[in-house]
Amino acid sequence: MLSSDLRISYGLADEKIFSRMMVEPFGDDFIYMSKLFEWGYIDKKNIVALFGENELLPLSAFCVFPVHVKSLRRGFVDASVMSYVVTRKEFRGNGLSSFLISSFLKSSNNPVFLFPSELSLFDFYSALEFYPCSFSEYKVFESQNRYFRDKVKKIEFSSEVYDKYLLSKADNEVYKDEKLFKAAIKEKEYFGGGLFSDGDSYAFFSQENGKRIVSEPFGYDLLSVAKSLSREGRTYLTLPANPGRGRPLAMVYSANRGEYSDVFIDNFLNFN
Repeated sequence: MLSSDLRISYGLADEKIFSRMMVEPFGDDFIYMSKLFEWGYIDKKNIVALFGENELLPLSAFCVFPVHVKSLRRGFVDASVMSYVVTRKEFRGNGLSSFLISSFLKSSNNPVFLFPSELSLFDFYSALEFYPCSFSEYKVFESQNRYFRDKVKKIEFSSEVYDKYLLSKADNEVYKDEKLFKAAIKEKEYFGGGLFSDGDSYAFFSQENGKRIVSEPFGYDLLSVAKSLSREGRTYLTLPANPGRGRPLAMVYSANRGEYSDVFIDNFLNFN
């Protein structure tokens, strides 16, 4: 399949094309995939797509968006996050996504981060010279009838809350801009959750695949919101872990291997 007839396009005219491509491999419906554009997670101008000579639809594609990453050794640098890598079913097994990703990496001067949605994908991306740079672990809170405070409640977006998020992530983080922060709230609300707080601490909550999931805790006490939400059922919280202790969460590609191994990354996307 690989030939000189292939061409790469940066940006798509119609986001519905990419939404339809994502439905089958990611297992979500078309409405949800379309919402990713509406909420601001994905911009059609940030889609990298591979076309064949006589193909009107992309053979393979992925989304990439710019972020600022803070490395303890290097300070702030420009970076990219790559997500939603997809190849049309009839063209899989021909190395198209590998070709597309490799071509993009060659043209990028910045480190590129990604969050594999399945553990098996770490081997795939390792072959493309990505390496793990962040690890996470679960904390499980069993259902509680009493003891933990019960003042946790759903809250709306505000600039004050967003400022608290940025302040709490100041040490080492891939920064989300305000648009992505709002998009995260909208996505969690789509899955029966949202942004919750007990007044001092904050976290995102959703109910996905039969699990009650708390992610991106920030504020005074990283565990308090998860504890409070566990009053209504078993609740899972993801937290950063040291390499070798937890499961790998993110990978990075950079010209100098190991250069960004000191970056911890929380993630709104692809959390399972």
